[in-house]
Amino acid sequence: LAWHPPLFTWINSISIRLLGLSEFSMRFPTAVFGTLSIFIIYFLAKIWYGKKYALLAASLLAVSPLSIIYSRVVFSDIIQTFFLISFIAFVEYAYHKNIDRKQEHIFLILSGLFFALAFLTKYNSIIFWFTYWIFNLIYAWHHGKQLLKKYFLYFTISNLVAFLLSLIIIIVSGGIPALVYSIFSILFWAAYQHYLVINPYHYYILVLFDSLSPFLSVIFPIAILSLFFYKKKKKADYLLLFLILINIVLLLLQTRRSARYYLFIIPLFIILLSRFILITLEKNYLRKYTTPILAIIVLTSALWSFYEVNKNNNFAVWTQAGTYIKNNYHSNVTLHVPHFKN
Repeated sequence: LAWHPPLFTWINSISIRLLGLSEFSMRFPTAVFGTLSIFIIYFLAKIWYGKKYALLAASLLAVSPLSIIYSRVVFSDIIQTFFLISFIAFVEYAYHKNIDRKQEHIFLILSGLFFALAFLTKYNSIIFWFTYWIFNLIYAWHHGKQLLKKYFLYFTISNLVAFLLSLIIIIVSGGIPALVYSIFSILFWAAYQHYLVINPYHYYILVLFDSLSPFLSVIFPIAILSLFFYKKKKKADYLLLFLILINIVLLLLQTRRSARYYLFIIPLFIILLSRFILITLEKNYLRKYTTPILAIIVLTSALWSFYEVNKNNNFAVWTQAGTYIKNNYHSNVTLHVPHFKN
């Protein structure tokens, strides 16, 4: 059967080699990348909207329950999220900042490098890559040949680096058989996401409630509608709305649904919320209350995170499955369940 790409295993093996085999060494890489994600979301939000938006976005991600929980467990998704947001941030920096051609090329090369790392962490990074570039190329096409030419250059440099780096690493690590196996794995996982039905459609609404905070999850749809009708939208606003909405639709189309599939768009949710909150607070009658309101929002999110992390720590699958097993299986039967001890 197909399996995930190798980078996550390699990162964990480095941690184990340096720190020894232990629970700490296994969890350490995700904790590091979860922390680094706070800095990269600050970097991206600052490029798009400025320092105050960046500070709020970084603060909210730092206390996001879903981000904290998956920064403490051995899953590849938080590492993939860091690489994907870095990929976007470097392309956006090249576009928004007035830098010379040489510096522009350096940031585009970095974007390709980080996308290759994201792809080598999880193959579904291709989905995010596709939605990002399809928006930019369509946007550029609608704004004249010069911008289209510029974005085509961005697309070519970034993706040439990503393709060559991914190809070299795959072939060096296992030759042509590894390349064939990788292609098979991509096709296998694309089909597998539509094979199992794990959770119903409304599951992601519940995940949204848990992954942000009760208050932020309530204002999230309001934030989307508000930004959609906002008259002073920037290119970043259009991009943000497109990436969030299209990726939510794609997640819903998958029959295999899990909370961790939300991780790579949670930073975008948080940037959107930061944008909405600060635009709202710029109104005259709210401006003088900006600091206490922001403090309350971050504090309540932190308290919700504390509650969610505690709940996650105390969760044991057998507390829910035990009664069912006792009522439906004979006491002489030994039940084997993947990933859990009997």
